[in-house]
Amino acid sequence: MLRSAGFDVTLTLDAGHGALRSAIDDFAVAARRDDTRQALFYYAGHGAQMEWKNYLLPVDVAVRGAADLREHCVDLTRLLGRLAQTQDKTFVFVLDA
Repeated sequence: MLRSAGFDVTLTLDAGHGALRSAIDDFAVAARRDDTRQALFYYAGHGAQMEWKNYLLPVDVAVRGAADLREHCVDLTRLLGRLAQTQDKTFVFVLDA
């Protein structure tokens, strides 16, 4: 449906830690392109919040405590920080976690 609406779509399924980080980095690069005006990031998976930070959990992680979140999960700030300096764009983030 998004493709038919004119969006470029990258689908990443069952992402481990490295694949999830790469997908986020690739999205940020595409979203910052001059010809991009709107960008939609949709995440369906497990997530957690700790100390006002949101973490996306890769499929290959077992979280046993707070240290595991920081070390093995992906802090959503990773993505938001890469987009902070962009202007004249609309970003939509859907976290289905």
